[in-house]
Amino acid sequence: MKKLDKYIIYTKSILAFSIGLLIAGCSAEDELGTSSTGQQLDFVPMINDLQNTRVAAEEGLHEKDLFSLDFKMFDSNNNKHIDKQIVNPEEGKAEKIGDGNWKDEFKLETGKNYCYYAVANGNDLKGKSLNELLTATMHDDNIWKTYLKESDKKFLMSSMGNYTIGQEETQTIPVELVRAAAKIKLNIISTVSGYDIKDVKWKFANYNTNTSVFAGQTATPNITSNTASNEAQQIEANKYAVTTYSYATTWTGKDDAPQIIAEITFVNKDDKSKEVTKTYNIPVRDPQEDKKLERNYIYTINANIKYLDTETHIDYNKDLG
Repeated sequence: MKKLDKYIIYTKSILAFSIGLLIAGCSAEDELGTSSTGQQLDFVPMINDLQNTRVAAEEGLHEKDLFSLDFKMFDSNNNKHIDKQIVNPEEGKAEKIGDGNWKDEFKLETGKNYCYYAVANGNDLKGKSLNELLTATMHDDNIWKTYLKESDKKFLMSSMGNYTIGQEETQTIPVELVRAAAKIKLNIISTVSGYDIKDVKWKFANYNTNTSVFAGQTATPNITSNTASNEAQQIEANKYAVTTYSYATTWTGKDDAPQIIAEITFVNKDDKSKEVTKTYNIPVRDPQEDKKLERNYIYTINANIKYLDTETHIDYNKDLG
């Protein structure tokens, strides 16, 4: 009995936010889309993009859409100074927090440092205290779905940081938003001699649907599996792709590890009437690596099926990992 060969490659990419955006001045404001001429306090939402490059198929997933944004600012004594909600903000465009004598309006002191918190596409956080913010959670039974399956798909994003009030009458706070979800990309490639593949279907097992709004906070995981079969996207002959998501999670072993269950039909090239369907359990992380999914990471799995035999589970060979 031959062993099913495969390889798996993981990509963890976090795009660093440019520190240059923190520099106050007209040139930075122009670049970020700030156009205010009088006294005004703005913030500019910027999304920490998982993709180094984006093809049309990635844009179609709408992972950067902003539907709502809560922005709050507190002092060192946890007193709230700003509680602002924006509907349909735009990435890279300045959103007004206040104008006129905004320092007096929000009781902000020049030279004093304040903590800000921002949440995009979350639940209504208007009026929440700092403690309520930090303990806030979000549940999404459909976190695994892409925009193509759920047209009102919203990705929870958050940001926290510090800002020192300067002397300028107009100031802009850059806000880097980070997604709460981990992204999983599976590529299935068959090079089985004498066979083509078709009708590739998949299910996702042991993913997490519950998360804290902010990183570093604790939310009780809700681990579940979707039981309905989904069609994988055909990229070309004998190559299919799956994109799915999970909130951050950890596990202890093979049985509770997140995995994609792929059902693949092999068709004999010489006799199309001869078909065989096989099922492969594909962990989203190499069992030899950390047993966790982290927020705002991409995990890319390339499963190369080389032989057709009775083995129905993909396991991991260290030499191929």
